[in-house]
Amino acid sequence: MEEEVEVAKQLITGLLERIGAKTEVEELVKEGSLYLEIKSDQEGILIGRHGRTLDSLEILINRMVNKRLIRPVRVVLDIDDYRKRRADTLTKMALRLGEKPRGEVTP
Repeated sequence: MEEEVEVAKQLITGLLERIGAKTEVEELVKEGSLYLEIKSDQEGILIGRHGRTLDSLEILINRMVNKRLIRPVRVVLDIDDYRKRRADTLTKMALRLGEKPRGEVTP
C-alpha cells in the first residue's frame, strides 16, 4: 500500500499546487481505502458548495491514481474534517425532523 500512498499524495499535492492552494496532506489507510486528509488555508474554495468541489476532486484523484497503479485502490479525500462535520450536521437534522409530530392518521 506504500506505493499507492505515494502516488496519491504526489498527484493531489501537484494538483492543489497548480490550483494555487497551500496544503498539507496526511494519509491514513483504513479498510482497504486510502484516506487523505488535506489541511489548507483555502478550505472553503476546495470544499465548494455542499462539498461538490471536494467530491469532484475525489473523483478526479481516484481516476488519476488508478490509471497509474496495477491494483485499484479507493482514495477518499477530506478537507479539515469536512466530511465528519457534514455527517454530524445531517444526523442532527434527521433526528430533529424525526421528533416533529406528523399529525394523526385515521384508519
